[in-house]
Amino acid sequence: MQVQKRPLHFKQGLTYRFPKHMCCNCGCAQGLLMLDQDTRRTTYLFGGGSELTFQLRLPFCDACAPSARRRPRSAVHWMLVFLLAFAMSAASLIVLGDQVLENPLLLKYGLLPLSLLMTAGVTAFVHWRARPRTGQASYYQPVRVVEVRREFFSGMVTSIRFSFANRDYQAAFEAANQREIASLLLTVKSR
Repeated sequence: MQVQKRPLHFKQGLTYRFPKHMCCNCGCAQGLLMLDQDTRRTTYLFGGGSELTFQLRLPFCDACAPSARRRPRSAVHWMLVFLLAFAMSAASLIVLGDQVLENPLLLKYGLLPLSLLMTAGVTAFVHWRARPRTGQASYYQPVRVVEVRREFFSGMVTSIRFSFANRDYQAAFEAANQREIASLLLTVKSR
């Protein structure tokens, strides 16, 4: 069930400013574009969840601009990659062992270990492809909202915790938001 999204209301004094002088992913200062990073934070309770969407206007260089659209992969995503790779490798070994090799021992004793070995290779390759490029701090979104505290009845946001992949950009953010961080309206978590 999808519910109509309402605009978020923030506690008095809860504002945040992102530095614009450097790329938030690699830290370079040339060729910067201001892009809206669609950042989502989902809080689960039993079978359902509540999703908050933040449009963070962040500076990206040309090389890092695609990372603004890449949301981080969850444990469920990696589990699905593993299960799909396992099913495909087991099916290919069954077909290969039955039709080509005509070896019942492969099907009886070697199917599980060989399938797991192939699955580990495929999963490692998919994970390797999602590594940051040279100079980048993250392949995925470099600025994340890791915690949002809200009032129970009104839903008003009382504090936000950000996480930064680039430590230099994190330091610049902390310098630009000293008052809010000191009053604990904003907190920063290092990755």
